[in-house]
Amino acid sequence: MPLGLNESTLAFYTWNGSQWVKLNSTVNTEENYVIVNISHFSYYAIAGERAQPSVTPIPTLIPELTPIGLLISMVGILLIILRKINRGG
Repeated sequence: MPLGLNESTLAFYTWNGSQWVKLNSTVNTEENYVIVNISHFSYYAIAGERAQPSVTPIPTLIPELTPIGLLISMVGILLIILRKINRGG
């Protein structure tokens, strides 16, 4: 099965000449099949909905800065620069 599909939403569809029509079909996700009863020859397809991507938060090393946190960070950077200048570096 293509990645990114929600297996439980798989269903048979038939082409009625202008659009795909969903048929009453059954999905067995444990044994990996879809079953449908058909009564005529036609174009058929199995389709499903896209799965919702699982979002994994990306850990950050820098905590969220508040205005006072930003000010303290800027003062800290300024002090490092001034020390480097005073040492001749």
